[in-house]
Amino acid sequence: MNLDIVACLQLRDCLFERNLDEVRANLSVTVALARIKKMDRLHPKRHSIATVQSDAMRYHHSRITIVREVRKFPMAIDLTAANALPPLSNKLFRIFARFEFALKMAGFAEMRRGKVEIAWDRFSNSVAIGPAFLQHLRDHNICPTILDAPPKADLIENGSYGFEQQVGKPNCIQDLFGAVRRVRNNLFHGGKYFDDDKRRNRLFVREAIAILLLAAEKHPDINFYFEGRA
Repeated sequence: MNLDIVACLQLRDCLFERNLDEVRANLSVTVALARIKKMDRLHPKRHSIATVQSDAMRYHHSRITIVREVRKFPMAIDLTAANALPPLSNKLFRIFARFEFALKMAGFAEMRRGKVEIAWDRFSNSVAIGPAFLQHLRDHNICPTILDAPPKADLIENGSYGFEQQVGKPNCIQDLFGAVRRVRNNLFHGGKYFDDDKRRNRLFVREAIAILLLAAEKHPDINFYFEGRA
């Protein structure tokens, strides 16, 4: 019973915000209301159920029309290929986004040509990171794949999309964080959908996550903003 009530309330909020993706993701209005009506018949004295039902139905007709349109035109796109990124890719996206937020808040960003740009090199050379951070990664074997066989940059050559043939190993801390950004960029910008080396891609994602979290642990200002203690 509680799950049906929650589903209806979620749908109500989604309709209010006209968020069709959320409506699709949640229990359909038809199913939710049908269940609530059934429970209302079985438990007519439980006014909380009837209240949720009437509350959901009181919304403007145009919002109900949105749901009817979703039901009438269901999503016909197969997302199998779109979901074929390495495991933990979504986690990397969230951690990377939060890390860049922390960099901006901690002062490692500047305006260039009217845009905010992260000062990755300045962060890399900060006292809390620097060469000692790179040595720590080597000593504890935290990211052997990124250090020994780093990700390649994508390119278009003779009209065909692909990747460069060779890439140098990270020799300094700036190179290391450049490789981490490339892991994220290759994923986010669609460069890993035809790469058959799935094991290597999984390692890239795991190691990039480990590097970012360790950096957030080592740098006090980044840690402060990354963990939301501002």
